[in-house]
Amino acid sequence: MQLALGVITDTTCVTLDDCSKITFTAGSAVIKGKFYYTSKSDADAAKVTADTAFGTPAAASVAIGYPVQEVKPVKVEAVAGNYEINFAQVGGIGGGALVLLLITIGAAIWVSKNELTKRSIAPTGCCSTGCCSYYANPSWNWTLLFGVVFLAISTVFLFLGVEPVKDKIICLIDGIYELQEIGKNLTAVKEVADNLPTEFIDPVRSRLNLLDIAVILPAAISGVLVILSAALSFRTTPCKMVFAKIFATLTYLFLILSFVLYIIFAALAIVINYSEAAKLFVNIAVSICEDNVPTWEQTLTDAKSARDRAKTGGMDTSSYDQQISDWEPAVASLSGTCSCLTDLFNLLPALFVPGAATTLCVLYLFISNFSWCCSAKCCTTPPINGDAAGATISKTSTQESTSSDATQSV
Repeated sequence: MQLALGVITDTTCVTLDDCSKITFTAGSAVIKGKFYYTSKSDADAAKVTADTAFGTPAAASVAIGYPVQEVKPVKVEAVAGNYEINFAQVGGIGGGALVLLLITIGAAIWVSKNELTKRSIAPTGCCSTGCCSYYANPSWNWTLLFGVVFLAISTVFLFLGVEPVKDKIICLIDGIYELQEIGKNLTAVKEVADNLPTEFIDPVRSRLNLLDIAVILPAAISGVLVILSAALSFRTTPCKMVFAKIFATLTYLFLILSFVLYIIFAALAIVINYSEAAKLFVNIAVSICEDNVPTWEQTLTDAKSARDRAKTGGMDTSSYDQQISDWEPAVASLSGTCSCLTDLFNLLPALFVPGAATTLCVLYLFISNFSWCCSAKCCTTPPINGDAAGATISKTSTQESTSSDATQSV
């Protein structure tokens, strides 16, 4: 049978058969066709053609040359493991974060100069009176608060992306368990189910429901600690700021934890799409589904047809009823499990942008928190009598001048 569903642009495809996989099942027959294209535009064009050729039973009967009783909608889906990753979007987010950090440094210099002018203090260096000085503290506080806002937004997007991934993983694992149970009564199902590993997933299944919470928690704790640290240090008058520094130190720990967690989500997309080992695993998993689902469906269809014929002839149908009873849950379970598997492979790469964006926000907060620590003198104690370093020197020189004038008057 020759099906012309579009133009194949891949140079490795000599004929349509080279770029397609069509499963013909025996008997009264369910026919499924799956065609592969090198671009979504080609696939969309092929869908239009297929909708015209196979949109109705009558049209499909003409196209195939055999009577067709039912047709199902044509769908365009991404090939598992070939998701298009938007690196440019992540690059734009990283560039924006860098620009914002440079603006913050400029603001810190401006704030510090204003404070020096108010106190009549001469600049003596970056760490003493510049962008990393005690006088620039308010600007770094605002930077931390802006960073918390950006972290919250990116984490929400990551949470929304992880939620369906969690559901598909649970669906996949539960489907494997269900197939193993069904396989106790069906040898063909048992052969497939026994090849599905569960020793690695048994320990984590009960904790998978907490996956989305695990995404939110590190960012939430980091954000709260940053807010507390910034709120307790919004000042330019000298003080030790002990509690603010304690919260800032704890912030480092949770930011490191967040960085490790969120970069894993971004890395998964790269691994699924570009790792040859991962691609091999994806292809094996998908091929198991593509080989077994049509076979099991046809077995069920044949059993129903045989039962109907036996019933029409007045024969006992109990054996067919039992066969149908055994195969219906097996077909439904495998179809659902394979659907979850394919969806999972397509959802994981979609986590790249929110995962990378959240990682960049964590990195931005880490750098900002470090700069805040330089400004707040986390490793030293700012003077608590009089003003900061430059101001103390200024007051000392004034006292010496007054003492000298008094001596001359006497």
